[in-house]
Order: sequence, then structure tokens, then C-alpha cells
Amino acid sequence: MDGLACPETPDGFPDTRRARWIAIVSALMSEEDQSTDSEVISPPGWTTEEWKPTFANSVVWNILGLLLVIAGFIGFGILAVVLSGETTLEMGLGSFPILGLMLIATLVIHELVHGAAMLLFGARPQFGFALIQRILPVAYCTSPGHWFTRGQFFVVALAPVVLISVVGVALMPIGDLAAWMVIPLAINLGGGIGDLWMAGMLLRRPADVMIEDLRDGLRFHEPERDRAGSPA
Repeated sequence: MDGLACPETPDGFPDTRRARWIAIVSALMSEEDQSTDSEVISPPGWTTEEWKPTFANSVVWNILGLLLVIAGFIGFGILAVVLSGETTLEMGLGSFPILGLMLIATLVIHELVHGAAMLLFGARPQFGFALIQRILPVAYCTSPGHWFTRGQFFVVALAPVVLISVVGVALMPIGDLAAWMVIPLAINLGGGIGDLWMAGMLLRRPADVMIEDLRDGLRFHEPERDRAGSPA
């Protein structure tokens, strides 16, 4: 109305505008909360511990991943020469677009294998992309809310590296596929450093641990134990 102004708040905003901003911020926070993984809840008789990779982990993964790519290039290269019977492996400049498509396909297949393994154990996989600690871009397949046994999670974590490597090596003797397999297999091996790291973490956990896979880490659920170290 003319001649009337909304009362000012101590922050200098009219009450109506301030209320509107509060509503917008609250809505954004609500949406953010819904987009995160399930809340940390310890059921009765269980203890829960959440792990997420740190900046140091990301740096180490980048270094180890690069070393694995180099080792994979050498190892798979030797296998390609042996299995194909060729003493040299050659690829022309015109091969790079096809090779790029193969690398993208390998990335997609890697995550699909994770998803297939999760489905095998009754989970419902979710796929996406993330940037760990702002330096490590990753595609992910996760299933928050589902608990895997330690043995099941070994399969989920290692299936892409093992299965893709075995299939790729098996294809090397066919036609001219040997040269085409080396780089995608090496990239797949190096890109699986996070999977290999998490599988190694499981070795330090008790056999009865249950694992929940998150978008950006893991959640470990262990039975509560008495002073003797036995499940309570």
C-alpha cells in the first residue's frame, strides 16, 4: 500500500523478503539432504563406522593408478605379443577416435559390472559421476542402504578389474584385436585403484563385518562385542 513500508529487520531486509529468503534456503538445504546418502544409523547390537577418502587418499590413488596403468600397459602388451604371435603391435593415427570410444565403453562396462554384481546380491545399484576431494574424477555405482557381507563386497569391488581383464586377454588371439586391447585394459586396471584399495581395507576388518557402499565412501557395520572380543 502507498505510504506504508515493510518493517525492517536488524539485517536490513524487510520481513517479507527475509522470510522469502529463509524459505528458499530451507528448500535448498532440504533438497541437498535428500541427495546425500542415507543417514548413519546404528541398529541395536551394531556399531557403525563411516569411511570417506581424504585428500591424501586421492593423491595416493592418482599416483598408484598411474603406476598401475604403466604396469598394465607393459603386462598386457607382453600378453598381446605372445597371444597374437606378432612381434610388434602397431596402431595408426586414424585409430585414436576408435580407441577413444573403446575407453569410454570400458568405463561404462566397468560400472555396469559393479551394478550386475550388486544386483546378484539383491541390491539396487545407482550410477553417477563425482569428484573426490576436487582432484579425482570418478564414475560410480553405489547402493546406499544395502548391507553386503565381506565376501559379497569383495566380489562387487573386484569384479570389473578381474572380469574385464580376463575377457580382454581372451579376445587377444582373435584377428587384430591384440593391439586394441592393451590400452583399454591398462586404463581399466589403473582406474580400478579405488576398488583395489577398498578391497584391501576389508582384509583388516572382521569376517562378520557388513559393508554399505556409498556414493563417496563406505560404511562398516560390525556386531557389538563384549570385553573378550566376541559378538555381544
